[in-house]
Amino acid sequence: PNEVGCEAGRLGREGTLLAPGEQDPWAHHAVAHCMEMTGRLDEGVRWLEGHSDRWEGCNSFMYTHNWWHVALFYLDKDHEDKVIDIYDRRVWAKARETAQTQIGAASLLWRLDMRREGKKQDLTSRWDEVADHVSPHIKEHLQPLLDLHYLYALAKAGRTERVQEMLLSMEENAKYSRAQKEVTKPLAHGIVAQATGSYGPAYTHMESVMGRLKEVGGSDAQLDIFGMTYLDVLLHTGHYDMAKPIVEQRAQQRPYTPVHLRQLCLTLSGLGQNDRACEIRTRAERVGMCHLETCQSHPA
Repeated sequence: PNEVGCEAGRLGREGTLLAPGEQDPWAHHAVAHCMEMTGRLDEGVRWLEGHSDRWEGCNSFMYTHNWWHVALFYLDKDHEDKVIDIYDRRVWAKARETAQTQIGAASLLWRLDMRREGKKQDLTSRWDEVADHVSPHIKEHLQPLLDLHYLYALAKAGRTERVQEMLLSMEENAKYSRAQKEVTKPLAHGIVAQATGSYGPAYTHMESVMGRLKEVGGSDAQLDIFGMTYLDVLLHTGHYDMAKPIVEQRAQQRPYTPVHLRQLCLTLSGLGQNDRACEIRTRAERVGMCHLETCQSHPA
């Protein structure tokens, strides 16, 4: 994956050497993926925001999706207010009736909900808006990735009847696909359980399918939401031994992402490795302060 990411980054940078009117926003997008995979947060923000004026004339998908990537960098920097601002003004600002806008909105709220510690702003009204837009499409089953995001939005909005209706429809649809029966169906039950705070059942449903996420479809960045959700479940259920290799890999790949360091600290504490946990906690606080200073010095 790293080789693919670097090649995409190289080709994307070549694409930005064209005259401004000829530049392809997909090139900006390719470089963003490379930077996201390697945790280059400040560089990612500068890169995308530096090219964002070229997206104004793009279709709604390209516009909202590239801004979604900007929001991911800010999320990894712990800048909740900026993430919500981008969500309101960019990600959920155009073509709300389209599947790509809906999945981008749900995905960003999903990530934000799991990572927020202080929960400065209530996301209930935003989940309600997304749920209102996805509710008419619960029996379409165009893509498993769409279904899972629609389902999660409905669960977070408390639409219990619609959630059950969609799960039944997905179960019927899974009869025609081995991947949907063996992967999408248990994953659907798992994320609904996590969304409603039932972490034990979430673990039971998700544990067996995590090695087959590629069968859901979507980019690595899009599929990562399920890995994040599973890690959240492991930490809530006290499976620290299982969480440790996952969170260590994340912290190694993205060493300047405070949330991964905090998760590693929690995991080590759960395993009784308190000295190392204290060391990681201090590092997380230092990294977080660096991001805060960068934000104040270079406002977006």
